[in-house]
Amino acid sequence: SCHRAGPGTMVFTVIDVAPNLLGELRRRAIEAGPEFVECDTPYPDLLSSTGWRLRDCRDLTAGYGASLRRQLKADTARLPALAEVLGSAATDERLTDWRGKLAALDEGLLRRTLYCATPA
Repeated sequence: SCHRAGPGTMVFTVIDVAPNLLGELRRRAIEAGPEFVECDTPYPDLLSSTGWRLRDCRDLTAGYGASLRRQLKADTARLPALAEVLGSAATDERLTDWRGKLAALDEGLLRRTLYCATPA
């Protein structure tokens, strides 16, 4: 557990492609995810190969989806003001991005995971 993380402890979250996706599903996950979402090696293996020991791993996907839904709702409620600040094209792109991420989460294509690791 990382509740009492000490010196040298690394705690981070990652949005990544759900494991074992192939073909069209993997392509859709990569397209919906953030930049650099594609990784062929699972994070626990990456940590191990770089001298870290995985202490804890937690699935935060449900909370991430709830956060995206709140953001989409807030953006939609303030659409005119948002478009005034960002411009119509950027606002449309932003909403499309939120919706794409949500759809990918709902389909199980993306996930958000918290990792806690210490030096090996």
